[in-house]
Amino acid sequence: MSDFPVIQTERLVLREIVHADAPALLGIHGDSTAMRYMFCEPMHDLEESHQWIGRFVAERHAAMPALRWGIERKSDGAFVGTCGMYELVPAWQRCSIGYALASFAFGLGYMREALVGLIGWLLGPMQLNRIGAEIHPTNEPSLRLARGLGFEVEGTLRQAIVWKEQAQDLLQLALIKPDFISATFVSHHP
Repeated sequence: MSDFPVIQTERLVLREIVHADAPALLGIHGDSTAMRYMFCEPMHDLEESHQWIGRFVAERHAAMPALRWGIERKSDGAFVGTCGMYELVPAWQRCSIGYALASFAFGLGYMREALVGLIGWLLGPMQLNRIGAEIHPTNEPSLRLARGLGFEVEGTLRQAIVWKEQAQDLLQLALIKPDFISATFVSHHP
């Protein structure tokens, strides 16, 4: 039995990503449309997908752990995306989050629902106070989603990354516990 935290919402289960998910993960992370704001090359094959899953496991056990959940639709078990936390600093009660959604699931509210569950878990059982996110200024869907969850833009990280030989700015957003009013989810299983 894994001790990976499972988070359930009305339509979704956020669970550990396992090697059986490699084809679905490749479907998301191999899709240049779904990955255009992730600033990494899309995956090319199943071997690369399995390597990513191996990194997720290693990051989970690192000194500064990171967790990445697979987002599974309850109605049919479809793997619709991933979300995760990284840069966890328990002593400072903070972390950052990131997320990716399969293009076939765009516009259906799945990522909002998943993030409400994840944020509820981070602010509740994990007892964090601040959650950060870095989003490209032209990624309007992600900015709308984050703002709708209570994230505030705190500033611009000028030339925060260099991608394809071009410096890119990112917006720094943060959510603090008092601003997240709707942090409810169906259940959490340790």
